[in-house]
Amino acid sequence: MGDGMRAIVRNMSARERDEMLGLLLEATADETSDDSEDFEARRCPRCGCAHVVRKGRDLAGRQRWLCRGCSRTFGGATGKVLGTTKLPAVTWAEYARCVVDGLTLRDAAERCGVSLKTSFFMRHRAIEVMEGMLSPFEAGPDCPVQADETLVPDSLSGNHARRLGFPCPVRPGTAAATGSDAA
Repeated sequence: MGDGMRAIVRNMSARERDEMLGLLLEATADETSDDSEDFEARRCPRCGCAHVVRKGRDLAGRQRWLCRGCSRTFGGATGKVLGTTKLPAVTWAEYARCVVDGLTLRDAAERCGVSLKTSFFMRHRAIEVMEGMLSPFEAGPDCPVQADETLVPDSLSGNHARRLGFPCPVRPGTAAATGSDAA
């Protein structure tokens, strides 16, 4: 987590942290739940085609589906951020607590019993879950937007004379006398 995010989490009150933890635990539980038995495919999650048929079961006994539109198979966990995780839901719940506590990657990895690399990927998955909980950005007459800008009046691109501590070398001759005109 960046320093800015860590500062935001640490400046939260205890009530706000508890609320954030509850929301994150709920979202993580929804993502890791094995609801594939209750899953009834109506549309393909990839192409949106409504023509889907049953296509057997996977090794865990969960129903698989085949899309007749794109010829790809999918199940109840397809399209979920944590749908392909091999970690138990308990580990994800503990990692959610680490995110709310504002722990570093190393501290979170140690607390959850995973490697640093796994902690890194878990952090990004947790951020994706939180991102999915946010409403999209909207601007319009009913939604005021404030923007702050910094105006730099000078464009220094290509102007090396202002930033070098010495004058730039100048080629001899004029522009009309260079190139093919010189011959």
